[in-house]
Amino acid sequence: MRVALALPPLSQLNTAYPSIAYLARACREAGHETHTRDLGIALVHRIFSRDGLATLFDLAEQGDELPEPAWRALALRHQHEQTIAPVMNFLACRDRTLAHRILHTGFLPAGPRVGAADLTGFGPGSVDDAARHLATLHIEDVADFIGATIDPGFGLARYQHHLATGPVLFDDIAERLAESSPIDAWLDALVDGWLDEVSPQLLGLSVPFPGMLLGALRIGARARARGIHVAMGGGYVNTELRDVDEPRRWDFIDTLTYDDGEGPLLALLAHLDGGPDQRHRTRTREGRIDLPAPAHPFVAAA
Repeated sequence: MRVALALPPLSQLNTAYPSIAYLARACREAGHETHTRDLGIALVHRIFSRDGLATLFDLAEQGDELPEPAWRALALRHQHEQTIAPVMNFLACRDRTLAHRILHTGFLPAGPRVGAADLTGFGPGSVDDAARHLATLHIEDVADFIGATIDPGFGLARYQHHLATGPVLFDDIAERLAESSPIDAWLDALVDGWLDEVSPQLLGLSVPFPGMLLGALRIGARARARGIHVAMGGGYVNTELRDVDEPRRWDFIDTLTYDDGEGPLLALLAHLDGGPDQRHRTRTREGRIDLPAPAHPFVAAA
């Protein structure tokens, strides 16, 4: 089978969370063509670009009552748009020459976090680390602006975190999923383009943290509309969604997988590929399946 494995927005941004790499190895060893994508990192690069910020600033300027930090960001709009691409390249280690400009030339817009930065803990030999710290604060200033003006609940590694923390109230999640911001539209475009490219039969979504649930459900809905089977697992699913009885979630996903991930996912793939039903540690619309795990690794169906 053709399998796509994705990390929804947003998890850690310095490197891809490793869960889909482990799952991909297991799927490939079982004979499945497998593709992976960190859609969170892809979305961040779309947002934190000159064109992305220009779109968000244009939208924010249409508002009348904005908080003070938003007005400060708008006043520094031109500088934000000029510096965002070099800063992202610097943080991605594609341009190490920017450190001195960041530290000594007023290169970064003086947002609240950058303006209050304390660099006294960085010694003379820590130029790169100090500059990376300031550059990260700059990105967080922009994220604060987005959350205050465009997309309440936006945050780096905590995207719509409040909707998935504590008791999960699906009414609030469904209300947010019915809305559409430019960020939602960019995510939709990334998902559609990737699914067009790989044409998977199954999409696996890894959700280790609560701040990834909303993105996972949005991605799952678009994949299911194409007839793709959507499975979701990960640490957050294992803990917070293990016993949640919410029928509306099956409008967005087909299967939840629990615990180690690899075994339940391979059993599901073998079943969808025409093999015997040996699914275990999974939940579907019909209920939870707790059969004993097969004794031998799965291989592709003949």
